Amino acid sequence: MAEELRELVRRQRRAIADTSHDLRGPVTGLQARLEDALADPPTDPREIVEAALRDAERLGDIVNDLLELARLESGGPVPTEPVDLARLLRREVAHRKPAVATTSHLTPGIVVDAVPIRLARIVDNLLANAERHARSHIDVRLTAGDTAGDTAGDTAGDGHAVLEVSDDGPGVPDADKEKIFDRFFRRADARASDEGGSGLGLSICRQIAEVHGGTLHAADRADGSPGARMILRLPRRRP
Repeated sequence: MAEELRELVRRQRRAIADTSHDLRGPVTGLQARLEDALADPPTDPREIVEAALRDAERLGDIVNDLLELARLESGGPVPTEPVDLARLLRREVAHRKPAVATTSHLTPGIVVDAVPIRLARIVDNLLANAERHARSHIDVRLTAGDTAGDTAGDTAGDGHAVLEVSDDGPGVPDADKEKIFDRFFRRADARASDEGGSGLGLSICRQIAEVHGGTLHAADRADGSPGARMILRLPRRRP
């Protein structure tokens, strides 16, 4: 019990330190822009306001993500409903306009008990990550039971839904396959491709998966070619 309490305190301190570090950037930027506007009145006010608005939006995104993490970690009851995963995936893929080709292989009739808006958030985040890193192609695959090449997968018919989102980008090094789910962790290539990201997206996605009794992890592509594969496993709804 004492060790669990110490670990909880360590996690809270680390979360506070990480949050403070990530909030400092947009707060400092916002303050500097406003000070420059006061010191140099002839400066174009529209340019100052637009830059300040971008900083404010980034602050809002970080705060909203932190509130979502707090809600997920509170352990409160989660009202769920039956969700047809293939239908949800088709809708989410259709809403996006990626610069690369996207192929979907969706097994119909796979239903899970979940909060639809939270599952949609996982799908949106996994697709956005794949789009940032893909060179030419993204593959979305939904199956029941085991996934080929997934050593953490299940045997067929074990009652799980398996969603894989793969891209043909540089992939995720083994040393970072768990780190990418840490709060505020952002690899150098992720910062270069999306400077405005908060580094909380995958952490929130894993929390959502766990709240629904599932798992989310990173792996290499099943066929051994370069790229990354994100694997979401959720318990299927029992008849």
